[in-house]
Amino acid sequence: MARRASRPVAAVVVVLVVVASACCWQAAADVADAQGARGPGRESDGDRAKKRIAVLGAGYAGLSAACELSRLGHEVVVLEKNDYVGGRAHQFEVEADNGQTFKFDAGPSWYWMPEVFDRFFARYGRTVQEFYQLERLDPAYRIIRNDHNGEGTVDVPGASSEAFMSWARQMNGDARLVDRLMDEAKAKYEEGVFKWIWHPMVSWWEMIDLNLVRAALQYDMFNSFVAHLQKYISSDTLLMILKWPVIFLGASPNGAPALYSMMTYGGHALGTFYPTGGLARPVVAIAELAKDLGVDIQLDAEVTSFRFDETGRGVQAVCTRNDRCEAVDGVVAAADYHHVEQTLLPPELRRYEQGFWDAQVMSPSCVLFYLGFDHRIQGLTHHTFFFDRDLDAHLHAAFDTHTWAEEPVFYVSATSKTDPSVVTGQGEALFVLVPISYQLNGTDNAARREQILHTVLTRMEENLKQPLREWLVYQKSYGTTDFERDFHSFRGNAFGHANTLSQSLVLKPSMDSLLNNLVFAGHLTNPGPGVPPSIVSGTVSANLLHDKLQVTANHHLLGFTLLGALLGALFLGILTLSVFSTRFVSYVECIRLLYVHGRTYFAAATLMKPMAFLDTAAMYGLFRVADDYVDNVGDAGERQRNLDAFMADFWRCWESGRGDYARHPTLPAIIESAHRRAYPRELFERFFRSMRMDAKRKVVCLTMDDTMEYMEGSAAVIGEFMLPILMPDRDSLAFKQAIPHARDLGLAFQITNMLRDIGEDNRLGRQYIPVDACNRHGLNGKLTSHEQPGFRELMEEMFAFTDNLYASADLGIDMLPEQVRDVIRVARLAYHRIHDKIRAANYDIFTARRRVPLREKLTILVDTVPRLKLARIALTELICAALYGLSRPHIAFVWIGAVWASWLEWPGCSYLRFHGLFVVPPLLMLARLAHQRAVADKQVPFLRRAGFWTLALCVVATLYTTPWDNFLVYRRVWGYPPERILFVIGYVPVEEYMFFTLETMLVAAVWLQVFQPTTLQAEVGPRGKGGMLVLASLGLVWIAGLSCLASEQSLYIGLILTWAMPVLILQWSLGAHVLTTHAKPVLTTIVSATAYLCVADAWAIRHGIWRINPANLVLPMGKYALPLEEALFFLVTSIMCTWGLTLAMVLWGKPIGLAVGVGTWARPPRPGRTQLITCGAVLVLSISHPALFKMVPALVVTIMRFGFWACALMAGVHLPARGRVLFAAAVVAISCAPAALAPLLAGTVLVGTLGGWHTRDRDDTLPLYKNA
Repeated sequence: MARRASRPVAAVVVVLVVVASACCWQAAADVADAQGARGPGRESDGDRAKKRIAVLGAGYAGLSAACELSRLGHEVVVLEKNDYVGGRAHQFEVEADNGQTFKFDAGPSWYWMPEVFDRFFARYGRTVQEFYQLERLDPAYRIIRNDHNGEGTVDVPGASSEAFMSWARQMNGDARLVDRLMDEAKAKYEEGVFKWIWHPMVSWWEMIDLNLVRAALQYDMFNSFVAHLQKYISSDTLLMILKWPVIFLGASPNGAPALYSMMTYGGHALGTFYPTGGLARPVVAIAELAKDLGVDIQLDAEVTSFRFDETGRGVQAVCTRNDRCEAVDGVVAAADYHHVEQTLLPPELRRYEQGFWDAQVMSPSCVLFYLGFDHRIQGLTHHTFFFDRDLDAHLHAAFDTHTWAEEPVFYVSATSKTDPSVVTGQGEALFVLVPISYQLNGTDNAARREQILHTVLTRMEENLKQPLREWLVYQKSYGTTDFERDFHSFRGNAFGHANTLSQSLVLKPSMDSLLNNLVFAGHLTNPGPGVPPSIVSGTVSANLLHDKLQVTANHHLLGFTLLGALLGALFLGILTLSVFSTRFVSYVECIRLLYVHGRTYFAAATLMKPMAFLDTAAMYGLFRVADDYVDNVGDAGERQRNLDAFMADFWRCWESGRGDYARHPTLPAIIESAHRRAYPRELFERFFRSMRMDAKRKVVCLTMDDTMEYMEGSAAVIGEFMLPILMPDRDSLAFKQAIPHARDLGLAFQITNMLRDIGEDNRLGRQYIPVDACNRHGLNGKLTSHEQPGFRELMEEMFAFTDNLYASADLGIDMLPEQVRDVIRVARLAYHRIHDKIRAANYDIFTARRRVPLREKLTILVDTVPRLKLARIALTELICAALYGLSRPHIAFVWIGAVWASWLEWPGCSYLRFHGLFVVPPLLMLARLAHQRAVADKQVPFLRRAGFWTLALCVVATLYTTPWDNFLVYRRVWGYPPERILFVIGYVPVEEYMFFTLETMLVAAVWLQVFQPTTLQAEVGPRGKGGMLVLASLGLVWIAGLSCLASEQSLYIGLILTWAMPVLILQWSLGAHVLTTHAKPVLTTIVSATAYLCVADAWAIRHGIWRINPANLVLPMGKYALPLEEALFFLVTSIMCTWGLTLAMVLWGKPIGLAVGVGTWARPPRPGRTQLITCGAVLVLSISHPALFKMVPALVVTIMRFGFWACALMAGVHLPARGRVLFAAAVVAISCAPAALAPLLAGTVLVGTLGGWHTRDRDDTLPLYKNA
């Protein structure tokens, strides 16, 4: 029973989405230019100045920043405090007392999110496999739980995603919930890894992301992580397994947002890996890549101070502890954020005070142990968690009470299980991590560490049943004080900030600084802790610094002007988000039903308040849908089943309180409105009871009581539905008094409909006119003809009964709110007039359905409704005609554009934004509709051919218009404010060159809505005399344009006509018969495209995107008026594009000459008058342009002379010998003549050809297609 949303509704959604996206696009681009918001695929800007950049720190973030800056064309030096690369991720090798050597990864031990590594190396044309190999771990890890409670050991599968999913489904019991959890986590992961983490998050404007907002609403991103898991997971063991990864992101599972379920997917479904050589190998590989890119890496070079430029807002040099200073143009601080800001920057350049840092909540730190054993240890895997004590108690101590856990849980990494080379001989190299609170910094003294190690070894021996203390040959501990000493780590933290909701995204310390040339990178800024996020942080910060170094004064100006624009973008973003909801689409569908099927009701509803209008549309949608099921022609049983199915869906949604769009598009709106108006259930029961009666094979009302019983649910109840909408105060006396009158109005409308539909009801086996009433008039209970004796008397009896109901309804109408009272009365008067139409038709309601003509309805409307309300109704009708008339998109998009232009205000809008508002959206909408129709009609080849010719026209239009447009700007006929454009080529902004193509494509898109393969006719009629008349008119218009060039006031219109007419003359000469044969669709395309472009142009002029010189206008331009010249320009360009595409689609592949009546190109016949007209036009074109462009630079003149002389040569070869001589003489004479006389001489040649001075037209009746 589910229905798809109709195409018009879908089209409206597309329009709103595209318009909102277009409005946001340029603003986002400006923010990106000023702030460096670059995704993972940005390319190098080789034309920008090369800078020397210093990167502080050679960890993952610093080295990835160095690589990116080098790729962007800068000279980079990395300054590292320690004597090794990698930072926390370095590797060290030691020799034990027994002579064995052990290699330990000092920090990170998990290789997750391999896509980030792959993408990073791919940016530089390299692959991971060039540097190291990956081994997928299986099991991914082991969890050792409390054997005393029978929980035992759990191995988490890691061989493949499906292996883990099968295991998780079995653990949970409910496979569907596991799948839903992981599908949702996968969606977050893909959005996060490929999109969100690549934003610098230095501004709240970056949060204006529809995908982020939609995902937040759809995927429960900001709920508690544990609460989120508990909705899907019932197994305690599986819950523990899925929640632990966020601990190592620095967050408590209870306090972390559900966003981080993405890590559950990334670590479990995508697998856990180990790079050959250890976890330090990737960072060494990045260092090798950096050196290959020319980066200078200096070790043991701790930066101790900055030198600032004379403005005090930029770093001029960085100085190391050996008092050596490096002159730099920019700095990426990938060292500890707090240390760099609070130690190396003066107070006035610090974004954050110390109080800010004191208030920061950090992730847990840790105590690390590096242990070497001379025996192999059984029972361990590469990753093993000892959760043999209460995990939640340890988390409570680490996150909440900030105390030492009495019985800590811990993690062991045994890299020697996967890579035996990390140990010489038999043995194990273990890395042990015990999480502790960051507030315990400085208290992890030697005694405390020894106590923790004792606990760890005791518990390991207890669980593994092996004498580990006897085998221990090497041990080293590392804690918070060591992090501070080696890395200046703020509060000795190991992981960074706690990833709570209040410290996520833009709420983290900003990647940007208050200086003009310094940015931050690393785990204390975005995206956050972890190896892959640190790689991303370095890449994004490099782009941010790159763009900061390119900032101009214009960017600062844009920073102030963007506020208003982005607020508008935010509004449109919210609007776009609502468009994606089924609730919105459901209301749109109900409004469509009301508009299409209930025009009188629709007119009344337009005067209601918005919410009342929506509720009226929703209730009408219910009535209409049910009535459609009842009135479907077909088996009564099928009608009954369809209605029952819809009723079941309705009641199911009623009980749940939410409509299911998948069951029927109208249900979300119906259910929401029904609950908002608090309709009692029995109202719907009465309505559906009546509909079930209609669905039966045969309905016969024996008495008026039967009729009234039926109408109780189909008519009287309608009044009860509408009254709470019109009079919301149910407890008022007026409401209670109005109820019977509202019921009577519904009954009166229904009986009127019954009377005029007697014939149709008979065909459906229904009779609502009481049988006893028929019998009283001798009709024997059957109504078959208006000529039956007694039929008129029966009708009058029913009219009288209905008139009493209308009289009662009039009393109720007077009680209605003034806002809708008049229109309800119009509906009442219009319906009552149906009685008069039936009488006027001699009561014949069997051969035709009697209606009140539109003219009479309008008369009633004008006589009853005040003018202001009429204007409101008319405007709403206009908008809906556009929205729901998309079966004729070429008309609809003009009205949409007009409404959009009349409503939208955007001071400071740029030319590029104008394209995003008015050109690109309709182009995409119309192109999409054309594609849908082509696919549905199996006419894709036709669409492809039209696309090819459209592109060809774009090339021609750009080449032909470029010199003309440059000359107009050169002569200051029009101009562009510098702040509204990007840059100019010649005299014209780049956006104008874009418009040459976009306008051509837009007209072509309109053409595709009007023309179809069946519309184009290959066979055209013989050429008539009208073609010559049009040609002569075009020539005269062209001469008039030439004469206009003499006056400054008429210069603009003269240039338009001089430029356009030769093309139109040529097109008409080639295909006059084609254009006249397709006159209607051609005219429709031209009018639609011109109207829309004029609307858009008027908006652009009003908002100052371009300026027209008043001195060059024939008529003065009012505040909102469009100059005559602009309207003419869009008219002629629309004609040229429409004619050109039509001729190309029809004439391609056909034998055709240059002029009308010519055969093939290979063998041109003797020319006639039409040919000479064309040649004359081309001749004048070839010499007039150089005369007009005498002030344009020589290169432009040379290019145009070449092009137009080529046209003249093409025309000349088709002349007979005598014609060629005269042609050459005319060209020479006019070329040598002064510029002022050129138009006069050219006009003389053209008039001569029209008069037939050179030759007689001997081939006037040749068909267009010689071999057709």
